[in-house]
Amino acid sequence: MFESYDFVVIGAGIAGAVVAERLAQSGGFSILVLEASCSAGGLLRSDRDHLTGIKYPIYGSRALYSDDETVIKYLMNFGSFVPYEHRVRARINDRNFVVPINLETINQALGTSFDAEEAKAFVKDDIESSAITQGTLEEAAVTSIGRSLYEMFVRGFLTKQLGADPAILSDDAFNARFPIRFDNEDRFVPAAKWQMLPKNGFDDLIDQLLASSRIDVRFDVGADTFATAKRLSRIGVVHSGSVDALFNQQFGPLEYGENIVCWKHSKPADVQHFPVVTYPDFETPYFRTHAPAYLPNSMADPKAEKILVGYEMSANAAIPDFLSGCPAYRYRYLAKSLENKRRHAVYTSLVSEMSGVYALGRHMIPSPNIGASVGIALETVERIRHSV
Repeated sequence: MFESYDFVVIGAGIAGAVVAERLAQSGGFSILVLEASCSAGGLLRSDRDHLTGIKYPIYGSRALYSDDETVIKYLMNFGSFVPYEHRVRARINDRNFVVPINLETINQALGTSFDAEEAKAFVKDDIESSAITQGTLEEAAVTSIGRSLYEMFVRGFLTKQLGADPAILSDDAFNARFPIRFDNEDRFVPAAKWQMLPKNGFDDLIDQLLASSRIDVRFDVGADTFATAKRLSRIGVVHSGSVDALFNQQFGPLEYGENIVCWKHSKPADVQHFPVVTYPDFETPYFRTHAPAYLPNSMADPKAEKILVGYEMSANAAIPDFLSGCPAYRYRYLAKSLENKRRHAVYTSLVSEMSGVYALGRHMIPSPNIGASVGIALETVERIRHSV
């Protein structure tokens, strides 16, 4: 450990790790990474299950997809990857539906036999006859898929995931997360040229990114991390934490919600047979479940007597009795209230005016996918190198 470094990076998630690696290896700078938790990885952290032996993503399954060849070629320097086309199902009344919504979903849900043009006409009519709350997540949803499909597949899911009804939440990135298709394509991101998973998990990938001798990492750092980073950096600070911390919450603190993922072993016959299943009804306390044994990089024993399943729910929800005592992992997300969106925009607009400070990551741009996060991190490094 040194007394000072060329750059200090706050956060050891994928974005922070990429910036640290590029500045160290291509720029020759000394780097300190400050991480609030006990290990690197952020929301991509994994753990080893003692019973099944598989490595599982403690905050739930995520996939890497991208159309950016630069991103993929860069990441392939740090590990092997396996092909994976992400598919998700919604579970309603013991029936599985394809999501994002496609033609099969529409006909199965409505009991119809529409062709593509008939389905488009139905959704168009449904949109035009729907009353909506302007400027909200509800408006973004209903004007995209109609009231009927929104009530079946989206409203309950988002209410449980985000802790409030979409009618009072901001409209960030709805169409990217909940597209509607009028064919039977069931892949989550069919247009992405590259879709894959790291063979040894995302946490191993991030460890490889941080393996340079020019990078030091400190875990379990305390409060006031930005002040520490400024004191220890000679050239600049790269911040992937909450953006309001850069301004001492001058315009008020940003609001964060909190979800948890509880993990439990179950018999294969009793659980889903997809890596991810959503639960858009209001009665089920969890909004999504994860079965990493069905991921191609899990190396799970197909004859195992137990499968590990993660139940994702609001931290404010009552934990079902069958999950009592199970390991639970908490994560925060930027709250989607209209006031929080306004306040976040104020803070992010000010970041570009700061000298020697560069902000990125999911706190700066809510809900970026992994490929996009890596791309933004690489662009940030180029911007830094041209400014110093």
